[in-house]
Amino acid sequence: MHDGKRDPVCIIQTTDIAIIAFDEVPECCAREGGEGDRTMKTWKAIYWKYLLSECSRIGQESSKKAPLVMERFEVVYREPLQAE
Repeated sequence: MHDGKRDPVCIIQTTDIAIIAFDEVPECCAREGGEGDRTMKTWKAIYWKYLLSECSRIGQESSKKAPLVMERFEVVYREPLQAE
């Protein structure tokens, strides 16, 4: 993974991948994703906006049945924090 300057900061290992329709994503994905307050309501608002944007960008119609690739991972190495 990279930071905002594209400098490497950690190494991750994928532990699970699933393809799930937007409207069938389980609540655990909202908690594990960590966005906002980690509720399903916030997760859906954030990702629906993203889905609309991406569909518009590629000229496709958005759908609540759109398949999403959901990835679980663990950090296997992290760079030590450095004072700037």
